[in-house]
Amino acid sequence: MKEKIFNNFSLKILSVLCAIVLWAVIVNIYDPTTSVTISNVNVELINAQSLTDKDYTYEVVDGSKISVYLSGPKSVITDIKSSDIVATADLSKISAFADYVDIDVKVVKDGKEVTGIEVTPRTTAVKLDIENRLTKEYTIETDTEGMPADGYVLTSVSVTPTTVKVTGPSSIVENIDNTAVILNGILIFEITLIPYFTLWLTQDAYSIASETTFGLLFIAINITYNMAVKAVHKSDPYNDKLIKADYDNLYALIPLAVILIGFGLSYSVFIPGIYISCLIAVIMWIVIARIHRKGVENGKWKI
Repeated sequence: MKEKIFNNFSLKILSVLCAIVLWAVIVNIYDPTTSVTISNVNVELINAQSLTDKDYTYEVVDGSKISVYLSGPKSVITDIKSSDIVATADLSKISAFADYVDIDVKVVKDGKEVTGIEVTPRTTAVKLDIENRLTKEYTIETDTEGMPADGYVLTSVSVTPTTVKVTGPSSIVENIDNTAVILNGILIFEITLIPYFTLWLTQDAYSIASETTFGLLFIAINITYNMAVKAVHKSDPYNDKLIKADYDNLYALIPLAVILIGFGLSYSVFIPGIYISCLIAVIMWIVIARIHRKGVENGKWKI
């Protein structure tokens, strides 16, 4: 028996080695190892209440989207989509005085985790800006401008509610001054006047007085809004988010220029020019705000 086993033993060993090599070659040919990097994978923050319950606020500074390196059999890797990658950051595991939390990444298909592949995130942690949460109460103050239309008398001005509570990161809330609050109160008051002036305008669309008053109201709203925005920026001039979202540009003056053109039309050739220009200005406000928000979110430009 031993003689049969050890007869041509070296050839038998060589045959086994050749079989192993041949098997590896065949596997590699028909299902070779490949790799791919999938970008823009969203990282889900879980157990956020572990911070909010302790009166902390947080903001993601870096790591909200990551790239993930995958390596494994081609038959498995080529079937993986971005939606199959589950990236999570457990905020309950954040260490004391730390500003980051590790990212856990896995591939899940049909409710089951895919094994036998290498999954490596290019970014290994989510960086957070954690602050104490603060609530402050501010009194809303109003200021009136201009004079009531003929036949009307302003008897009193009241604001409901009389106070507003602001809750957020302490670095922002503590820097909010009453200027921004007052200007926003004036802006709200001006907006509430739109229905009354619109009613007056509909009763006599070809009245210079109603057209002029309607246009002046929209000019006041435009100016007050821009002043309120600048007041917020001035209250916290070193805030990166506010700097990024700055509205200090000629784009903000385009609707105002359109309304002024409407004044020229109303006083020269077409009386309803102010009304039409105000409608165009409202549309432009919406469009510019959308473009501005999209540009800020993409980090490409600011208005």
